[in-house]
Amino acid sequence: MKTAVRSFPLAALMAAAWLASPVAKGEAPASAPSLRDPREIRLANVRQLTFSGENAEAYFSFAGDRLIYQSREGKADCDQIYTMDLSGGSRRLVSTGKGRCTCAYFLKGDGRVVFSSTHASAPECPAPPDLSRGYVWPVHPGYDVYEAAADGTDLKPLIASPGYDAEATVSPDGSKIVFTSDRDGDLELYLLDLSTRSTTRLTHLPGYDGGAFFSPDSQKIVFRGWHPTDPKELEEYRSLLRDHLVRPSHMEIFTIRADGSGLRQVTSNGAANFCPFWHPDGKRILFASNVGDEKKRNFDLYLVNEDGSGLEQVTFEPSFDGFPMFSPDGRHLVWGANRNAARPGETNIFVAEWVEAPAGEAAFSEEALRRDVSFLASPDLRGRLTGTPEAREAAEYVAASFRSAGLRPPPGREGYLDAFPFTSGVHLGEGNAASLLGGGRVRPLSVGEEIQPLGMSEDGDLEALPVVFAGYGIRAQDQKWNDYDGLDVKGKAVVVYRWGPEGDDPKSPYALYYPIRHKAMTAREMGAKALIVLGPSAQDDDLVPLSTTARGGSAGLVVLTARRAPFASAFEAAGLSLPDPGNPHGTPLRFEVPGVAFSAAVRLKREKAEGLNVLGWLPATRATDETVILGAHYDHLGLGVEGSLAEKKGEVHPGADDNASGTAGLMALARRFAAEPVRGRNLLFVSFAGEELGTLGSSQVVKAPPVPLEKAVAMLNFDMIGRLRENSLVVGGAGTSPVWKDLLARANTEGLSLSLGEDGYGASDHSVFYAQGIPVLFFFTGAHEDYHRPGDTADKVLYGGEAKVLRLAARVTGALLDLPERPAYVRVAPPPSEMAGRGFRVYLGTIPDYTGEVKGVRLMGVRAGSPAEQGGLRKGDVIVGFAGKTIENVYDYTYALQDHKPGETVAVTVLRDGNRVDLTVLLGRRPGKD
Repeated sequence: MKTAVRSFPLAALMAAAWLASPVAKGEAPASAPSLRDPREIRLANVRQLTFSGENAEAYFSFAGDRLIYQSREGKADCDQIYTMDLSGGSRRLVSTGKGRCTCAYFLKGDGRVVFSSTHASAPECPAPPDLSRGYVWPVHPGYDVYEAAADGTDLKPLIASPGYDAEATVSPDGSKIVFTSDRDGDLELYLLDLSTRSTTRLTHLPGYDGGAFFSPDSQKIVFRGWHPTDPKELEEYRSLLRDHLVRPSHMEIFTIRADGSGLRQVTSNGAANFCPFWHPDGKRILFASNVGDEKKRNFDLYLVNEDGSGLEQVTFEPSFDGFPMFSPDGRHLVWGANRNAARPGETNIFVAEWVEAPAGEAAFSEEALRRDVSFLASPDLRGRLTGTPEAREAAEYVAASFRSAGLRPPPGREGYLDAFPFTSGVHLGEGNAASLLGGGRVRPLSVGEEIQPLGMSEDGDLEALPVVFAGYGIRAQDQKWNDYDGLDVKGKAVVVYRWGPEGDDPKSPYALYYPIRHKAMTAREMGAKALIVLGPSAQDDDLVPLSTTARGGSAGLVVLTARRAPFASAFEAAGLSLPDPGNPHGTPLRFEVPGVAFSAAVRLKREKAEGLNVLGWLPATRATDETVILGAHYDHLGLGVEGSLAEKKGEVHPGADDNASGTAGLMALARRFAAEPVRGRNLLFVSFAGEELGTLGSSQVVKAPPVPLEKAVAMLNFDMIGRLRENSLVVGGAGTSPVWKDLLARANTEGLSLSLGEDGYGASDHSVFYAQGIPVLFFFTGAHEDYHRPGDTADKVLYGGEAKVLRLAARVTGALLDLPERPAYVRVAPPPSEMAGRGFRVYLGTIPDYTGEVKGVRLMGVRAGSPAEQGGLRKGDVIVGFAGKTIENVYDYTYALQDHKPGETVAVTVLRDGNRVDLTVLLGRRPGKD
């Protein structure tokens, strides 16, 4: 190849280097930076071989002990050809010192070399191109290919025709040379058989084909080409070529068989891709490209599969890396780069050991991911429900993985497991009883058969409470429906039906009022002491199952579910009957039941259990107190607790994607970064418990942080990353820091289709950290039909796709560790689609703490610019009153919100530092709602 052609990126990037470099012209850098970026995990023991001028296109001898390259130093105007050994010594001029030279290569045996030169047409350096025609490359017609002894003697023409002959390289078997020529009126590839000296044309498409290299078996050729198809572009190309010029629009990588068949395009990115070289396995290609730079000034090396898949960025030099070549044994890589330049504009030769399986990269192997997911999602772990022995076994597995990778417990902690207490379940205690008094006799009710307390119930002893029937227990001002109208229920037992006036239709306008917790809140607000819920018909007469997950806290009164028969008998004894839900207006829907009383003793056993977060610490390799947090929850739904979407309970919910995949990914990232010799910031790895029960584990981390949260620069969360389909990955939180989108774009070297969400909140652990003012990213491959069902098994995880997600995350994390400044935090307004379809009309902007075992709702934060913030609510406030209603739990709060409309002003009472504070809040309209 000719220097002018190949110098395009060098020239452009030298200009960029002048603009970007802090070093003034004529000054040497104050100190040499590292020759290897920490992200360059495929390079080891990088050595610089030249130290001044412009040096490029260095290629190994067949023995792998010498290099031949082109160089321009001192006052020389044109590139000449030199050889040197792998230490950079024994430098020898091979070319004549006249004209311009380029594209040198050893012939087999290393006793002779080939290169291109213009010295025969004119000893002077060719004139530069006329840039009045725009940015163009010269294609000097004086270039011919010469053969010489390795010391420069015995020079003679090898390939010479009228016009341009250059860019010659030799096949590994030593039998052929591929080169570029315009001898037929276009820039095409040709093959020279060295035994017969016959020449064959290989390419035939209009446009520039060049920079070709043979595959290790000498059977295929890789090259870069530009084939304009637009008539105007094609005519311009031909017009310039007549003047021995070309203007590259863009260049893509192609392959072709050595006989000229099987042309195949490898890249299609629209960038300038050039100098491709085959990987020693003959299946991948290493090449230079500016695809990762929006300004198209920076060229880096990329590795790609022959079919165009699996793009991987190899170098990260901020100006230029190019002209790569593997040594014949595949153990070393030589290339040209601007790194560590003594003067802006200089390009030098570098050599490094090639790391085929980088330390830590093996962590992303499908085998390793499958092993970890299969263990965590095995039937033996019974769904990893937080607080169970199986969850402990999962936590100990993660801790062992952290330990074996070389992670430590966080500073000040003795071990990897961080225990926290929580209410794990509610069960019937001893001494539960209930009875109806009517007609002068007591009718005991069988607990568990005819009546049963619900998990939300208060404990208590009720003695002979008057009974009132209150329809469906609904007060819906927007629907002009009030089952309590005209009733006095204070101090009484209120009997209601499940569902609403239109049955259990989820699309009914009454659906917001179906939940028993909503009915309980309403009964409590009306002064009732007990709520008894019946099925509305004989066909819907089962007892409501006792929820054992203890979500949401107490409802503030006794709440029971009962069968219809005993209450129907008691009502009939009083001369009344249960209303017919099929004819809601045919009989009264609300009435007192004279002569009937209800008694009960409710004893619920609220069990405490221990959740276990797993913490692993990787300290920085330099002095810093800043930390990047990586997290994934390891818990799941056990045998199908609340939140399961299974048709029947009691089956193991393996949770392979949710979230054994994220946990396996976290362990893989820990192995990856533990193997990294340079880390600019600390790394804290956290595998959370209790996410499925309401972000219990992540909330515990922010309440009792192992490192100061103000020093946490970012949090990356991995939840359900095992079902990558159509190459599409959701990344939430992209708006939580100005740096995210650029980091993601530069890290996305494998061409994932990224769907970016701005908001830092969501139904996973990252939202807890975002509420603390920490920028976050959330990696998620999407929901599927096995979500929260027994079908979420390890065999359905797409391990190759997960590995691709993790490589992206590793590149983002590596960039985070090296950012000179911590990422800025941005408070993002909620997206228009938030809570869509859930029936919410009003918007307040609070962030509840779902783990708080306090009366009321503790706030973990408030959203930027929200009505809550404008009304004076703060992080740490405990809401105990809303619009005149007592708030005892998050359900009360949710239902209280639903009773209001945007634009209404409501009174909110909070506990702040132990003091009651009364606030007034103007309710907003939920974005996206009419």
